[in-house]
Order: sequence, then structure tokens, then C-alpha cells
Amino acid sequence: MLQKVFAVRGTPTDESWPEAAKLPDYVEFSQVEPTDMSTLFPNMTPNALDLLDKMLQLDPNRRPSVQEAINHPYFTEEQPEACIPKELPLETSLTPHETADPC
Repeated sequence: MLQKVFAVRGTPTDESWPEAAKLPDYVEFSQVEPTDMSTLFPNMTPNALDLLDKMLQLDPNRRPSVQEAINHPYFTEEQPEACIPKELPLETSLTPHETADPC
């Protein structure tokens, strides 16, 4: 699981998570650079990408609180349109039971 997270967010560094090496049972992984989230989610707006980036910080101390997250411009400036699951960019990575129509 950590390899999948690190493939997107990169492995912890002194800059991205200064306290990571002090965690119990810390294991050092091969260095991986973070992936540009806009390449993974090309249809996301800049505000959406910014909120996602903040919420997925490796260092839990750098993640926004619930109050900070709900006050993010994404929720006050964006007007996202609904879409059907087949239009979502990651639909192909879901298993068949996850893509079933709940209605």
C-alpha cells in the first residue's frame, strides 16, 4: 500500500515529512519523486487539485483540519457538475461490483 501512495505522492523527504524517520518501525524506501497530480486528474480545476494536494500530504501535521478544508476556495468558488460514473477518469481501475449502479 505504501508503495502505491509513494508512487503518487513521492517518498518522504526531510522537506515533505521531517519527522517520518523518527516513527516506530520506520522503513526507508527507494527515493521516488512525486507525480504531478494534474497528469493523474487532467479534468480537475486548479482549486480541486490544490485541495486534493493539501488533503493528501504525507505529513499528517500538514493536512488541513476539517474547518480549513471546508473553507477552501474549491467549496466556495467552484460549481462542479454532476457526472455519471462512466465519465470519471478512474472508472477502469474499479472492480465490477464497485461500478454497479446503486439505484
